Amino acid sequence: MSIVAPWVLDENNTLPYVTIQDVKNSAIAASLDFTNLVPNTGVNSQDAALLQLIYQASAKVDGYCSGVLQTLCATVNTENGRCSINRRGQFIIHPYGFPVLEVKSFSYASSGPAGGMTAIPLTNNNTHIERYQFIVDTNWNPGSGTFYQFGTSFFPSASYGNEYACQYEYVNGFANTMNVNALSAGDTEILVTSSVGIYPGSALIIWDGANTETVVVADTYETDGPDLLPLASPLKYSHVAEVSVAAPNLTSVKEATIHFVVAMCEERGSGAFLLSGANEAAGAGGMSSAEMHHAAAYDLLDTFRNIWGRV
Repeated sequence: MSIVAPWVLDENNTLPYVTIQDVKNSAIAASLDFTNLVPNTGVNSQDAALLQLIYQASAKVDGYCSGVLQTLCATVNTENGRCSINRRGQFIIHPYGFPVLEVKSFSYASSGPAGGMTAIPLTNNNTHIERYQFIVDTNWNPGSGTFYQFGTSFFPSASYGNEYACQYEYVNGFANTMNVNALSAGDTEILVTSSVGIYPGSALIIWDGANTETVVVADTYETDGPDLLPLASPLKYSHVAEVSVAAPNLTSVKEATIHFVVAMCEERGSGAFLLSGANEAAGAGGMSSAEMHHAAAYDLLDTFRNIWGRV
Protein backbone atom coordinates (compact mmCIF):
# COMPACT_ATOMS: atom_id res chain seq x y z
CA MET A 1 0.00 0.00 0.00
CA SER A 2 1.34 3.42 -0.98
CA ILE A 3 0.81 6.48 1.24
CA VAL A 4 0.33 9.66 -0.78
CA ALA A 5 0.99 13.05 0.78
CA PRO A 6 -2.22 15.11 1.02
CA TRP A 7 -0.63 18.15 -0.61
CA VAL A 8 0.68 16.60 -3.85
CA LEU A 9 -2.19 17.89 -6.02
CA ASP A 10 -2.49 21.34 -4.47
CA GLU A 11 0.13 23.38 -6.28
CA ASN A 12 -1.87 23.35 -9.51
CA ASN A 13 -2.41 27.01 -10.42
CA THR A 14 0.01 27.40 -13.32
CA LEU A 15 -1.52 30.55 -14.76
CA PRO A 16 1.30 33.07 -15.35
CA TYR A 17 1.14 36.53 -13.83
CA VAL A 18 1.00 38.38 -17.16
CA THR A 19 -0.33 37.76 -20.64
CA ILE A 20 1.43 38.30 -23.94
CA GLN A 21 -0.52 41.52 -24.39
CA ASP A 22 0.44 42.72 -20.88
CA VAL A 23 4.10 42.49 -21.87
CA LYS A 24 3.62 44.16 -25.24
CA ASN A 25 1.59 46.99 -23.65
CA SER A 26 4.12 47.64 -20.89
CA ALA A 27 6.48 50.59 -20.90
CA ILE A 28 9.02 48.32 -19.17
CA ALA A 29 9.28 46.23 -22.34
CA ALA A 30 9.08 49.16 -24.76
CA SER A 31 12.80 48.79 -25.53
CA LEU A 32 12.22 45.42 -27.22
CA ASP A 33 10.69 44.51 -30.55
CA PHE A 34 9.07 41.13 -29.93
CA THR A 35 8.60 40.38 -33.65
CA ASN A 36 12.03 38.78 -33.92
CA LEU A 37 12.42 36.59 -30.83
CA VAL A 38 12.90 33.59 -33.11
CA PRO A 39 14.52 34.54 -36.43
CA ASN A 40 12.69 33.90 -39.69
CA THR A 41 9.37 32.81 -38.15
CA GLY A 42 5.82 34.15 -38.13
CA VAL A 43 3.71 35.91 -35.52
CA ASN A 44 2.44 32.69 -33.95
CA SER A 45 5.96 31.42 -33.34
CA GLN A 46 7.00 34.77 -31.89
CA ASP A 47 4.06 34.78 -29.49
CA ALA A 48 4.74 31.15 -28.52
CA ALA A 49 8.35 32.06 -27.68
CA LEU A 50 7.21 35.07 -25.66
CA LEU A 51 4.66 32.96 -23.77
CA GLN A 52 7.39 30.49 -22.86
CA LEU A 53 9.45 33.33 -21.41
CA ILE A 54 6.39 34.53 -19.47
CA TYR A 55 5.95 31.10 -17.88
CA GLN A 56 9.64 31.00 -17.00
CA ALA A 57 9.50 34.49 -15.52
CA SER A 58 6.41 33.60 -13.46
CA ALA A 59 8.19 30.52 -12.13
CA LYS A 60 11.14 32.69 -11.17
CA VAL A 61 8.75 34.94 -9.22
CA ASP A 62 7.29 31.99 -7.31
CA GLY A 63 10.67 30.43 -6.65
CA TYR A 64 12.01 33.65 -5.17
CA CYS A 65 8.90 34.50 -3.12
CA SER A 66 7.44 31.16 -2.08
CA GLY A 67 9.96 28.42 -2.73
CA VAL A 68 9.46 25.32 -4.82
CA LEU A 69 6.20 24.17 -3.23
CA GLN A 70 3.99 27.22 -3.51
CA THR A 71 2.79 30.06 -5.71
CA LEU A 72 1.52 33.57 -4.99
CA CYS A 73 -1.61 32.70 -6.98
CA ALA A 74 -4.65 31.81 -4.91
CA THR A 75 -4.85 28.05 -4.36
CA VAL A 76 -6.74 25.57 -2.19
CA ASN A 77 -4.15 23.61 -0.20
CA THR A 78 -4.30 20.56 2.03
CA GLU A 79 -1.42 20.33 4.49
CA ASN A 80 -0.53 18.15 7.44
CA GLY A 81 1.98 18.33 10.25
CA ARG A 82 2.62 17.95 13.96
CA CYS A 83 1.15 20.77 16.04
CA SER A 84 0.69 21.43 19.74
CA ILE A 85 -2.22 22.72 21.79
CA ASN A 86 -1.36 25.74 23.94
CA ARG A 87 -2.60 26.40 27.50
CA ARG A 88 -5.74 28.03 26.15
CA GLY A 89 -6.69 24.89 24.23
CA GLN A 90 -5.80 26.45 20.87
CA PHE A 91 -4.05 25.13 17.81
CA ILE A 92 -2.10 28.02 16.25
CA ILE A 93 -1.32 26.96 12.70
CA HIS A 94 1.30 28.57 10.48
CA PRO A 95 0.57 27.13 7.03
CA TYR A 96 2.97 27.19 4.11
CA GLY A 97 0.99 29.62 1.96
CA PHE A 98 -0.01 33.21 2.66
CA PRO A 99 -2.10 35.26 3.06
CA VAL A 100 -4.63 32.89 4.61
CA LEU A 101 -8.01 33.69 3.06
CA GLU A 102 -10.23 30.86 4.23
CA VAL A 103 -10.03 27.69 6.35
CA LYS A 104 -12.21 24.91 4.96
CA SER A 105 -11.50 22.04 7.37
CA PHE A 106 -9.33 21.03 10.31
CA SER A 107 -8.81 17.65 11.98
CA TYR A 108 -6.35 16.17 14.45
CA ALA A 109 -5.43 12.96 16.27
CA SER A 110 -2.95 11.78 18.89
CA SER A 111 -1.88 8.69 16.95
CA GLY A 112 -1.79 10.06 13.41
CA PRO A 113 -4.19 9.52 10.51
CA ALA A 114 -4.05 5.73 10.93
CA GLY A 115 -5.67 6.10 14.34
CA GLY A 116 -8.53 8.16 12.97
CA MET A 117 -8.65 11.92 12.60
CA THR A 118 -11.12 13.97 14.64
CA ALA A 119 -12.70 16.77 12.61
CA ILE A 120 -13.50 20.04 14.36
CA PRO A 121 -16.56 21.83 12.90
CA LEU A 122 -15.31 25.33 12.06
CA THR A 123 -17.40 28.40 12.86
CA ASN A 124 -16.80 32.07 13.56
CA ASN A 125 -16.86 31.13 17.25
CA ASN A 126 -13.84 28.85 17.25
CA THR A 127 -11.77 29.88 14.24
CA HIS A 128 -9.79 33.08 13.87
CA ILE A 129 -7.93 33.83 10.62
CA GLU A 130 -4.93 36.12 10.50
CA ARG A 131 -2.81 36.94 7.45
CA TYR A 132 -0.03 34.44 8.15
CA GLN A 133 -1.72 32.01 10.53
CA PHE A 134 -5.04 30.78 11.81
CA ILE A 135 -6.22 29.70 15.26
CA VAL A 136 -8.60 26.85 16.04
CA ASP A 137 -9.99 26.81 19.57
CA THR A 138 -10.63 23.22 20.65
CA ASN A 139 -12.21 24.35 23.93
CA TRP A 140 -15.29 25.63 22.16
CA ASN A 141 -18.12 23.16 22.73
CA PRO A 142 -21.03 23.47 20.26
CA GLY A 143 -24.44 23.54 21.92
CA SER A 144 -23.24 24.05 25.49
CA GLY A 145 -21.16 26.30 27.69
CA THR A 146 -18.82 23.51 28.77
CA PHE A 147 -15.19 24.59 28.94
CA TYR A 148 -12.37 22.04 29.11
CA GLN A 149 -9.31 23.39 30.91
CA PHE A 150 -6.92 20.83 29.46
CA GLY A 151 -8.97 18.34 27.45
CA THR A 152 -11.47 19.39 24.79
CA SER A 153 -15.03 18.57 23.84
CA PHE A 154 -13.70 16.69 20.80
CA PHE A 155 -10.59 15.21 22.38
CA PRO A 156 -11.08 15.02 26.19
CA SER A 157 -7.68 13.44 26.75
CA ALA A 158 -5.78 16.23 25.00
CA SER A 159 -3.23 18.21 26.96
CA TYR A 160 -1.24 21.28 26.10
CA GLY A 161 2.33 20.93 24.95
CA ASN A 162 1.85 17.52 23.35
CA GLU A 163 2.16 17.13 19.60
CA TYR A 164 -0.81 15.99 17.53
CA ALA A 165 -1.10 14.95 13.91
CA CYS A 166 -3.10 17.68 12.18
CA GLN A 167 -4.48 18.07 8.69
CA TYR A 168 -6.20 21.13 7.31
CA GLU A 169 -7.51 22.54 4.05
CA TYR A 170 -7.28 26.27 3.44
CA VAL A 171 -7.29 28.94 0.73
CA ASN A 172 -4.32 31.25 0.38
CA GLY A 173 -2.65 33.65 -2.04
CA PHE A 174 -3.90 36.33 -4.41
CA ALA A 175 -6.60 35.88 -7.04
CA ASN A 176 -5.11 35.46 -10.52
CA THR A 177 -7.47 34.44 -13.31
CA MET A 178 -8.77 35.40 -16.78
CA ASN A 179 -12.14 36.14 -18.31
CA VAL A 180 -13.44 33.24 -20.41
CA ASN A 181 -15.53 35.24 -22.90
CA ALA A 182 -15.35 38.65 -24.52
CA LEU A 183 -17.00 41.37 -22.43
CA SER A 184 -18.96 44.45 -23.42
CA ALA A 185 -19.17 47.80 -21.67
CA GLY A 186 -22.19 47.69 -19.37
CA ASP A 187 -21.91 43.97 -18.57
CA THR A 188 -22.63 43.16 -14.92
CA GLU A 189 -20.94 39.78 -14.61
CA ILE A 190 -17.70 38.07 -15.60
CA LEU A 191 -17.14 34.37 -16.22
CA VAL A 192 -13.56 33.61 -15.11
CA THR A 193 -11.34 30.55 -15.47
CA SER A 194 -11.05 30.22 -11.67
CA SER A 195 -12.75 31.98 -8.77
CA VAL A 196 -10.36 30.71 -6.08
CA GLY A 197 -9.43 33.53 -3.73
CA ILE A 198 -12.36 35.71 -4.81
CA TYR A 199 -15.07 36.69 -2.32
CA PRO A 200 -18.00 39.11 -2.08
CA GLY A 201 -16.56 42.62 -2.03
CA SER A 202 -13.23 41.58 -3.59
CA ALA A 203 -11.60 44.21 -5.81
CA LEU A 204 -10.10 42.94 -9.07
CA ILE A 205 -8.19 44.67 -11.85
CA ILE A 206 -8.96 43.79 -15.47
CA TRP A 207 -5.60 44.33 -17.20
CA ASP A 208 -6.38 45.43 -20.75
CA GLY A 209 -4.07 48.22 -21.86
CA ALA A 210 -5.88 51.54 -22.18
CA ASN A 211 -9.10 49.79 -21.11
CA THR A 212 -7.71 48.60 -17.79
CA GLU A 213 -10.29 49.01 -15.03
CA THR A 214 -11.02 47.99 -11.44
CA VAL A 215 -14.18 46.08 -10.59
CA VAL A 216 -15.71 44.96 -7.31
CA VAL A 217 -17.47 41.62 -6.83
CA ALA A 218 -21.06 42.09 -5.71
CA ASP A 219 -22.21 41.04 -2.25
CA THR A 220 -24.60 38.56 -3.88
CA TYR A 221 -21.69 36.34 -5.01
CA GLU A 222 -21.68 32.92 -3.35
CA THR A 223 -18.24 31.59 -2.47
CA ASP A 224 -17.57 28.07 -3.83
CA GLY A 225 -20.29 28.62 -6.39
CA PRO A 226 -19.94 28.91 -10.18
CA ASP A 227 -17.02 30.88 -11.62
CA LEU A 228 -19.48 33.59 -12.71
CA LEU A 229 -18.75 36.80 -10.82
CA PRO A 230 -21.57 39.35 -10.38
CA LEU A 231 -20.26 42.91 -10.28
CA ALA A 232 -21.21 45.72 -7.95
CA SER A 233 -21.34 48.09 -10.94
CA PRO A 234 -21.32 47.63 -14.74
CA LEU A 235 -18.11 47.44 -16.76
CA LYS A 236 -16.84 50.73 -18.17
CA TYR A 237 -15.06 49.17 -21.16
CA SER A 238 -15.27 46.22 -23.52
CA HIS A 239 -12.63 43.48 -23.24
CA VAL A 240 -11.55 40.60 -25.45
CA ALA A 241 -11.45 37.06 -24.02
CA GLU A 242 -8.53 35.81 -21.89
CA VAL A 243 -7.53 39.14 -20.39
CA SER A 244 -5.78 39.02 -17.03
CA VAL A 245 -8.10 39.54 -14.05
CA ALA A 246 -6.17 39.76 -10.80
CA ALA A 247 -6.11 41.03 -7.23
CA PRO A 248 -4.64 44.56 -6.92
CA ASN A 249 -1.92 43.11 -4.66
CA LEU A 250 -0.36 41.44 -7.71
CA THR A 251 0.33 44.74 -9.50
CA SER A 252 3.98 44.86 -8.46
CA VAL A 253 4.29 41.11 -9.12
CA LYS A 254 3.16 41.70 -12.69
CA GLU A 255 5.70 44.49 -13.03
CA ALA A 256 8.45 42.23 -11.70
CA THR A 257 7.45 39.44 -14.10
CA ILE A 258 7.80 41.79 -17.08
CA HIS A 259 11.23 42.89 -15.83
CA PHE A 260 12.25 39.22 -15.77
CA VAL A 261 10.93 38.69 -19.32
CA VAL A 262 12.89 41.64 -20.64
CA ALA A 263 16.04 40.53 -18.80
CA MET A 264 15.78 37.01 -20.25
CA CYS A 265 15.29 38.39 -23.75
CA GLU A 266 18.45 40.44 -23.40
CA GLU A 267 20.44 37.65 -21.75
CA ARG A 268 19.56 34.86 -24.16
CA GLY A 269 20.87 36.76 -27.16
CA SER A 270 17.51 36.49 -28.90
CA GLY A 271 16.74 38.23 -32.12
CA ALA A 272 14.54 40.70 -30.27
CA PHE A 273 15.57 44.05 -31.65
CA LEU A 274 16.73 46.52 -28.97
CA LEU A 275 15.33 49.91 -29.89
CA SER A 276 17.59 52.94 -30.13
CA GLY A 277 18.47 54.57 -26.82
CA ALA A 278 17.31 51.63 -24.71
CA ASN A 279 20.78 50.90 -23.40
CA GLU A 280 21.75 54.47 -22.60
CA ALA A 281 20.95 53.98 -18.91
CA ALA A 282 22.76 50.66 -18.79
CA GLY A 283 26.29 50.44 -17.58
CA ALA A 284 25.73 52.57 -14.49
CA GLY A 285 27.81 51.03 -11.73
CA GLY A 286 28.97 48.34 -14.14
CA MET A 287 25.48 46.79 -14.45
CA SER A 288 24.17 45.62 -17.80
CA SER A 289 20.61 46.37 -18.87
CA ALA A 290 19.59 42.77 -18.08
CA GLU A 291 21.13 43.00 -14.61
CA MET A 292 19.26 46.24 -13.97
CA HIS A 293 15.96 44.58 -14.93
CA HIS A 294 16.71 41.65 -12.62
CA ALA A 295 17.55 44.01 -9.76
CA ALA A 296 14.34 45.97 -10.29
CA ALA A 297 12.30 42.75 -10.27
CA TYR A 298 13.83 41.45 -7.05
CA ASP A 299 13.30 44.82 -5.35
CA LEU A 300 9.59 44.65 -6.24
CA LEU A 301 9.31 41.09 -4.92
CA ASP A 302 11.11 41.50 -1.60
CA THR A 303 7.89 42.29 0.28
CA PHE A 304 6.33 39.04 -0.99
CA ARG A 305 9.06 36.73 0.27
CA ASN A 306 7.71 34.10 2.65
CA ILE A 307 9.87 32.40 5.28
CA TRP A 308 7.84 29.49 6.60
CA GLY A 309 7.93 27.83 9.97
CA ARG A 310 5.47 26.10 12.28
CA VAL A 311 5.34 26.81 16.04
